Amino acid sequence: MNIPQIAVLISGRGSNLLSLIQHAQHYQICAVISNNKNAAGLELARNAGIDTTTFERKAKGDCSHRQEIYKAINQINPEFIALAGFMEIVDADFVMQWEGRLINIHPSLLPDFRGLHTHQRALQRFHESNGQQNQHGCSVHYVDVSVDTGPIIAQAACTIQAEDNEEQLAQRVLEQEHRLFPWVMNQIASNNISYHRTSISFSEQAKSEAQQYNFITPLAK
Repeated sequence: MNIPQIAVLISGRGSNLLSLIQHAQHYQICAVISNNKNAAGLELARNAGIDTTTFERKAKGDCSHRQEIYKAINQINPEFIALAGFMEIVDADFVMQWEGRLINIHPSLLPDFRGLHTHQRALQRFHESNGQQNQHGCSVHYVDVSVDTGPIIAQAACTIQAEDNEEQLAQRVLEQEHRLFPWVMNQIASNNISYHRTSISFSEQAKSEAQQYNFITPLAK
């Protein structure tokens, strides 16, 4: 039985990439592609023996590098694509081509705080609510044509503390990301999680493990 191949897109340090590398059980990362030649995650991939490629913006306002990224992925033709800190909006035609096979991790409990500066916004809400709105975390979701609006696969939460600053909160959320993302990718690769547009099917094993790990599964059935 062939192990599913995953291409990973990154832009920066690659901490989620490293977690995906270290916890791969039912998938194999076949390529890491970046829009930043200085992304630290590229070295992590090379050290793991994974092929890397970089396509950078050639000029301000020029997005042709994204077409080069899409072409490279189509040539590789992986089973799935993981966006692990890829800091660009993926074009709609590519999203539709890879519907149900393009997965992103986002540092908030979606639908709260789509987009950027999630930890700052979570802390602001926490203080404005006098500590009542104290839940934050991360979400893994299928990508659709809007920003951070695709079907949520699973989430991991943490509690905001009164003494938290943005850096402290970001670190605790990142720890949850490192648990959640590889678990989801392993479950998808082993067919324990499957995509159905308006719902997501979980095997009994995936349901049990999600409960065991305190993961939230909004659309699971």
